[in-house]
Formats: sequence, C-alpha cells, structure tokens
Amino acid sequence: MKLSWIRAQVATEVKERLRSTATVTALVAFFILSFLWIPDPKSHAVSIAWQARDGVTTSGVYNAAYVGAAAAILASFFLSLAGFYLVAGSVRRDARRGLGAILAATPLSKTAYLGGKLAAHCAYLGTVAIFTLASGVAVFLTYGTGPLRIGELVVPFLLLVLPCLVFVASLALLFDVMPGLRGRGGLVIYFFVWTFLLFLLPMQLHGGIERTQRITGWPVYDPGGLALFVDLLERSVTDLVPGKLSIGIDILDHPVRRVVWNGLRFPPGAVLSRLTTLAWALVPFLLSVAVFDRFDPARRASRHRIRPRTASEKGRDELREAAPSGLAPRESLSSLPPFSPSPGILRSVLAESRLIWSLSGPLRWPLLATAVVAAVPGIPGRFGAAGFLLLLAPALSEVGAREAIHGSGGLVFSQPGVPQSMVLWKTLSAVLFVAVLSLPRLMMTVLSPQRALAFLLGGIFVAVFAIGAGVLTRGGKLFTGLYVALLYAAANGLPPLDFAGAFAPQPSLAVSAAYVAGGLGLLALAELRSRPPQ
Repeated sequence: MKLSWIRAQVATEVKERLRSTATVTALVAFFILSFLWIPDPKSHAVSIAWQARDGVTTSGVYNAAYVGAAAAILASFFLSLAGFYLVAGSVRRDARRGLGAILAATPLSKTAYLGGKLAAHCAYLGTVAIFTLASGVAVFLTYGTGPLRIGELVVPFLLLVLPCLVFVASLALLFDVMPGLRGRGGLVIYFFVWTFLLFLLPMQLHGGIERTQRITGWPVYDPGGLALFVDLLERSVTDLVPGKLSIGIDILDHPVRRVVWNGLRFPPGAVLSRLTTLAWALVPFLLSVAVFDRFDPARRASRHRIRPRTASEKGRDELREAAPSGLAPRESLSSLPPFSPSPGILRSVLAESRLIWSLSGPLRWPLLATAVVAAVPGIPGRFGAAGFLLLLAPALSEVGAREAIHGSGGLVFSQPGVPQSMVLWKTLSAVLFVAVLSLPRLMMTVLSPQRALAFLLGGIFVAVFAIGAGVLTRGGKLFTGLYVALLYAAANGLPPLDFAGAFAPQPSLAVSAAYVAGGLGLLALAELRSRPPQ
C-alpha cells in the first residue's frame, strides 16, 4: 500500500499542478526574470561581477559556462521561494476534500503518508526546474557566444538547484502540519524563514557575508547553495579580491570589463557539500512526522477545548426543548424579521468587506494597530506602514478564491443579491477594506497630498493584485509569495518597486499608478477567465 500510495501521489500531483495557472505563471515569471538577471552584455548592468586586483569591475563573457552558472543561482533563489508556495497546502487540501478522514481509517502510517507527499513535491518541483532550463537556453541563444555545451547548463542545475528543492519540499510539509504555520499567516512567515534559513544563516556560518579572505573548507549547512556558489566562484577566478564579489543586479556608470570565464568546477568536496543538503532535509520531514495528527479528530479537538456551558446557556437550551413545534419562545414565524431579496451591489460589497474583517481572525488587531502606527511621522510610521502592508497579504490572499477553495461557489452565487461579476464584487470589497484601514495614515498625511495619494494607490494595487491573482490561480499562495517579495524589495530602498510610496523620501505617483494599471490588467484577465458556477 505504501508504494502504491507514493506512486499515486506523484502521478496525481505532477499532473494536476503542471496544468495549473500558478505553474504557468511561475514559469513565465522565471523566463522574464532570466533576461533581467542576465541582461544584455552591451549594457552597464551586471548580475555576477567581481573586483579584480587592478580595481576594475569584471564579469564573464556570455559563454555556456557563465549563462549556466547565472541561471542556476537564479533558479535557486526563485524556485526556493516560489516553489514553496506552489506545493504548500497539500495536506490541508486533503483535509478539506474529506480525503483525510478516509486515510485516517486506513493502516497507512504518518511516515508513509508524508513520505508520499514529499516524493510528490520533489517530483513536481524537479519537473518545474527542468522547464526552467529552457530559459537559460533562450538567454544563451539571444546573447551567448561560443558553442552551446548542454553539460555546462545542466550540471550547475543538478548540484545547486535540485538539493535546494528537496529541502524546500520538506519545509512545505512542516508548514502544512505545524499548528500556527499551516494557515495564511504561515505563507507570510515563510518568506522570512526563506531569507534567513536558506541564505543568510549559511553565509554567516561559512565565513560571513562580507568576508575578507577565502575559505578553505566546504559549507556544511547550505540549503540554498549560495555559500557554495560564492566559494566556487572565488576558487575559479584567480585575480578576484576576497569580499569583492557581487551577486545581484547592479547598474554601473561605466562599461563592464568581460573576460573568458571557464565556469564552476565541482570537486568531490563540493559534491559532498550538496549531498548534505539532502540530509538536512530530513530534519523538517522528521519534525513533520512528529507533529502530524494524521487527521485524528480527537487530537485536533484537544487543541480546541470545548468551553463548558454556562447556567444561562443551559437554561436557554431547556426552554428550546420545552417549546412547542420545536420553536423556542419568541421565535414564532410571526416574529421573524421581514426579508427582501432585493439585489444590490452596495449591500454585497459591505457584507463582503465585513466578512474579510471577520475572517482575518487574530490578524485583525495587529492590522488595525499597524494602520494607526503608520500615521506617525518619521521612522515609526515607516515601520508601521511596512507592517500594515505586510499583514494585508494574509488578510486578502484568499478573498478572490474563497468559494473555489471551499467549494461554496454554487451556494454563494445562487443568492439573489450577489452581483453577477464576482471579480468586480470582490475587488470593490477588498478596496473598501483597505481604504477604511488606511484612513489614519491618509488623514495624517493630508498636508502631503502626493504621499497620501501614493499610499492610497498602493493599497488599491494590493487589493486588485490579490483578487486578480486569487481568481486566476484559485488560491492565495502565489500572490502571497510574489507580493511579500515585492514588499521586501521596496522596503530595502528600491524606488521602482515602492508601489505605495511608503519608503522613499519622495513618493512617485507615476510608479504607484503604474502598479495599479498592472493590477487592473490582471483583473481583466481574471474577468475573462471567471465563469458563473453551474
């Protein structure tokens, strides 16, 4: 049964997920990012560069070795982030579909069930990684020089990317079963886990981020492969000044000197370093097995103790039982309030906005607190704005896909008061929700209309982006991943990414309006795809 379960999981997940809009979106995004990450060699932009001993900024010509290395480190960054959101929620989906209750009645063990999920995640992410290789080939055919050596494109992918994806798949399982992490809040928390656990911590353990001398050993803990990538680059370039290696898009005011670079070489120590990542992937997997409740309702109920009934509640129950015709006192048909099924988009928008607030759960009060702090001038206001914009992600991520997730579309859209356009209804509701919460900052920045308008446009962008992505992908995970990454980059001082004008000294209305326009385009695609439920 174990082997048949694993085979069924791998076949089902790979087939279903490869057809999904989220997978197509991720592959298109990676294709675009590949040409941004590996820009035109004639430009002044560079993604991998180093300072030579003569002080000149140097990079490699676009041969197969350089393109393969650059594409591999980009895939490690991108797929370790987007890949989590592509596979997370699998266990939760089984519980929602009722499959968990069936599995709980079988002899299938926790280890076998989660092992099948892990194998399915790895197979799917590995297939996506193979598709991303096409982006590297496209970049080489556009800008490359010399012969196209497939091995120099494939080997860095195999050793840098695939072990990283196994670790990410194991982390996704842990987030799926760990209480407090398997909800919408966990999708936001993962971004910070990704930053620290996959990249910052390995670099710090392997000589620091800005080290001044080369390291002789190999990384022991390096899930993302960045520490090993830096190490191999320093070993392959003889005139590189230690600590003067740059990985990331950098636009210079002068041309870049390009030299022939022979690419990465993986000695046995480097290969063993990557194999240790597979061993580290066992840690979150074993933790998942330890905390997984195997869909046991008794264990789940123990986390949510039933509150004892009060004396007044017991008295009400007794009165209901004694009432004739099963109706409690004062609940006769003549006392029921009148109901008028008059359609109205305003009433529907108000009701949906209230529902968004209600379903935000524990996030409501931090969301309200950060909205108030965002109105404070200076640095506290920037931190408040960052927190407010961050908390909007879990609050809005599933609004556009709620009915698809829970299978309640037929019931909801059969009501006479619901607007015919789900996209318009959800968008107006999300915009109203964000606008009301943004009032403190908008009121405090009334003396600066440009800043207030930029923040309002940023809030509108978040709302339309969440609804458009939710409708298209029928979920909120991909929106959360892309949005949190965008917010992180904006908070770190990249003006073209500051969609809300919350972090730049002088906000740009053109930038904010451009993001709103892009969000409206996404909404148009969502409207074209959405169909009324049958």
